[in-house]
Amino acid sequence: MKTVSRKEGDRIFDQFLAEAKQEWFKVEVLQDYTAEDDSPSLRAWLAGNRKEALALLKKEAQNSEWSKELGRLVIKKTRLRVVKNLSRRISNGNCKAIDDDRVIKNNYVAGGRCVGMGVYERGEDISYFLNLKNELSRYKVPLV
Repeated sequence: MKTVSRKEGDRIFDQFLAEAKQEWFKVEVLQDYTAEDDSPSLRAWLAGNRKEALALLKKEAQNSEWSKELGRLVIKKTRLRVVKNLSRRISNGNCKAIDDDRVIKNNYVAGGRCVGMGVYERGEDISYFLNLKNELSRYKVPLV
């Protein structure tokens, strides 16, 4: 695993995503993202207005290049947001698994600002993340 800046991590994630053949799986811990991702949809989500948050998120995503790129990929896409007490298992961060052989884990400081990423390349031990993915998948429910 190597630790990189957020800018470099974003570049590597884009590369991993472009090379994805089967699946993109993202785990999010519900934390305070307002330091860098404040938006109407986030504020609605944090206020408990799930339907409004989803409607706003869809509207915001229409203008997002990242969302458009993800939509073009013909792979399985799962985004799992942890909202109960399982979050301690994720070590205060989010992770994205690509094709079950590479992982990028965001590293945050208090207040929700991402300060870097841990990058796990093919061949590195990502069993912790794959086990977490399997465990958390048992609890998932659709957002819509």
